[in-house]
Amino acid sequence: MQCSTQGLEYHLRETGEQRRACLRLSVRGSVQWSVSVARSAPVPIAVDAELQLAENLREIAQADDEIDRVLASRRMDVAQLVEDELSGFADGAAHEACVRHPVK
Repeated sequence: MQCSTQGLEYHLRETGEQRRACLRLSVRGSVQWSVSVARSAPVPIAVDAELQLAENLREIAQADDEIDRVLASRRMDVAQLVEDELSGFADGAAHEACVRHPVK
């Protein structure tokens, strides 16, 4: 699946790496980030993630490794997957775009 929205383009495809069904999510583009009430700055986005499909919530909760998992279902909300992956990325990237003022 490939789609774009204002400033972002994303691709989602199924993979079968590590003997488990996975989704490979790739997001590219930029978003405007408000750095003050009067100013915004463009923040580049480049995210690549592999999400292992879990059969149930217990599998996700009991996992003790660094693999990202999502609950598999017949109707998965792709927009929510993209938003979840961007939520952590955008915070750090936004701070890089902010102007730093020395504290007096």
